[in-house]
Amino acid sequence: KETSDGGYVALARGEGFIEVIKLKSDGNLDWQQRIVTGSETEAYDVYERTERNDVPLGIIEDQDELREGMTAVSDMLFFVSEASGALRPVPLLEFGGACVGETAVLPFRFDNASNARITIMNISSPADPFSVPGCDQADPSCCSVLRTLNPGEFCFIPVQFSPPAPGLFTSTLDISYRIRGCEFDCDFIFSENLVGAGGRALMNVNPTTLDFGTLCTGSSLEKTVTVRNNGDCPGPIGTIGSPAAPFSIVGGTCSNNQTLNPGGSCSVVVRFTPTSVGSFNSRFALSSVDVTLTGTGSQQNITLSPSNVDFGNVCAGNVSEQTVTVRNDGNCPATLGPVGPPAEPFSITGGTCSNNQTLNPGQSCTFVVRFAPTSAGSFNSSLAVSSVNVTLTGLSGQQQITVSPTRVSFASLGKGKRSEKTITVTNTAACPTGLALRTISVPESSFTVVGGTCTEGKILGMGESCSIIVRFSPTRAGSFISTLDISSDDPDTPTVVVNLEGGSGPDLVGELTSLDKKCRNTGRGVQCTIKAVINIKNIGSNDAPPCCVKFFLSNAEGFHQGDPLLMQTDTNGVRAGKGRTTRFNLTLPFGETGSNRFLTWFVNATHCFIEANEANNMKSIRIP
Repeated sequence: KETSDGGYVALARGEGFIEVIKLKSDGNLDWQQRIVTGSETEAYDVYERTERNDVPLGIIEDQDELREGMTAVSDMLFFVSEASGALRPVPLLEFGGACVGETAVLPFRFDNASNARITIMNISSPADPFSVPGCDQADPSCCSVLRTLNPGEFCFIPVQFSPPAPGLFTSTLDISYRIRGCEFDCDFIFSENLVGAGGRALMNVNPTTLDFGTLCTGSSLEKTVTVRNNGDCPGPIGTIGSPAAPFSIVGGTCSNNQTLNPGGSCSVVVRFTPTSVGSFNSRFALSSVDVTLTGTGSQQNITLSPSNVDFGNVCAGNVSEQTVTVRNDGNCPATLGPVGPPAEPFSITGGTCSNNQTLNPGQSCTFVVRFAPTSAGSFNSSLAVSSVNVTLTGLSGQQQITVSPTRVSFASLGKGKRSEKTITVTNTAACPTGLALRTISVPESSFTVVGGTCTEGKILGMGESCSIIVRFSPTRAGSFISTLDISSDDPDTPTVVVNLEGGSGPDLVGELTSLDKKCRNTGRGVQCTIKAVINIKNIGSNDAPPCCVKFFLSNAEGFHQGDPLLMQTDTNGVRAGKGRTTRFNLTLPFGETGSNRFLTWFVNATHCFIEANEANNMKSIRIP
């Protein structure tokens, strides 16, 4: 170890001795001394003091205490080198260990071992953290300045040690005294070396992180945190903090501000009780250390498959069964609890599930559900398992009316002409039950019921049908619509509406057969023309007289208020069932190319005559 003069001190252990070697700064030997110690002494470190130009050596005998970072005074042998290099024991006042913040007091006994009277001239103040508080001079045992001691007498000097921090502290107490009756060199100094070790409480918290992992809601897990005083002084653990829910402190041997002696320990028990699903974290303070807490709450997840069971149509007296599967898709065991049975005519007849059965994650069981109707009707109920419901539905022997077609369209007829079509009514029930026809309405306008086998009050057996014959006989030109209402005792569809439509007279439609656009630049800007070829057809029952055709330029398909008129022209008449091809030259406004706009046209635009269907007069096409 390097010394303050630039040299080195080396220690070597031999059999029953320690060799102390002092080297100069140039590496040459300064002095060498052997200390006979005994077989149990080891030399682990060396300390130097330079106040008096000598080298005190502290030879530590206990390596374990060195590893703990503290040196006990009682485990050191102190020596000082003389001018010759020989070592002699150092006068030593050992305070041992004192806790930081506390004060240890030792009385130093000063003896007059000479044959003459001596007088104390001065008592020096040692360096911090040592001090001499003084004593009561009236006390005969008190050493005070100018106190005279006869041969063989002694007195005491109280010395205090108040360590401000852990570690080893040294200083010197110097006592100046004078020998009475002496003629020359009568003043002397006696030095006493002071050694003390500062200690403290050192609280260790272990562990500082508690991970409770994943727990099912409603369950709990406890873990323990230990506080240990690894220092050499007693000390309080301070206030124990409180973590946030779902964490809580439920026990242990630690209490607020509890004092732990060196080597002592106590415990804190922390509980994790999740009440909902999710990740949780919190912390609490323990001996100035934050203990981190983490945990995850999970739960069961009962699923029923299928969630809706429809048994369809089952005749009274028959049964149908279907299977419902119960599965735990969660991370926690699930107890099914009491199963809510369905209402009649539904029932549970089997399966592997039972009341209060436990399903581990991923496990499943089954219920067999039966539908056994005893009468006709529509039925519904539910099966409840652990607050999860399965809807049950079924029909039994129920009348079921089917009408075909439900939309009847007659072709355009001339005035005084007529046409008939047939509507079929069928009882499509799956069970032998009758369907009673209650009313058959009378349609309006030019439609009439003229025959068939269906009558009000008729009973149709399972699979049986009847017919209704409807006639269309227009009395004027135009379009006609009406309805035919058929009512029965079908509970689901008590009334079926059949839509009737027909027309009379001419019926013009304009079909585009070609479209060509050409543009040219003029002095006023671009000028575009469109050549359109339209086949005007009469799909009605009567000849169409001449009519008007209008063309519009539209921003979107169809006609819109404000669309500019491009052309209006008259066309020749068209005979019934015939068509006439007409060419039109349309000029667009200057600067208008018509790109991505629409050309819209109307035939019979001014309603020159009544048509069988006036909803098909307009057409549109996008302009290229």
